Amino acid sequence: SMEIEFKKEASLVQQYAEQGVSEGLEIVKKSFENREDPAENLDFHNPSHTIGVVYKTEKILQAMRRGGAEAEEKHIAEGKIAGAFHDTVQNWRAEQVKEGAFERIIRKRATGDNERASAELARNFMEKINREAGISPFF
Repeated sequence: SMEIEFKKEASLVQQYAEQGVSEGLEIVKKSFENREDPAENLDFHNPSHTIGVVYKTEKILQAMRRGGAEAEEKHIAEGKIAGAFHDTVQNWRAEQVKEGAFERIIRKRATGDNERASAELARNFMEKINREAGISPFF
């Protein structure tokens, strides 16, 4: 029946979302955790933060759906993937800042570029799933 087919597709979409979360987390772990150069370990861009963003995104979208918003299973899956990939690219350069008699080095982030590059990785993941699945669970 149509309802069984829909549930099967919904669970497939959730499986793809979990795969996306795993891939996003793996990129964050490799990129910003336990690096040889301690400056490359980013305190606020870590798996714990990423998992929190994924969880909160899912809860917000579920609450919106309960409130009557058009948030289908695939939208929730896409939200989880977006959360998983949102910090996958964090390019920055060291910049010296003078504060009174002192100087300190801050990380000057490539704001905007990082977000676009992270979104591109998420998009690439979803396009790969669309090709491999032979269906279009995303977009």
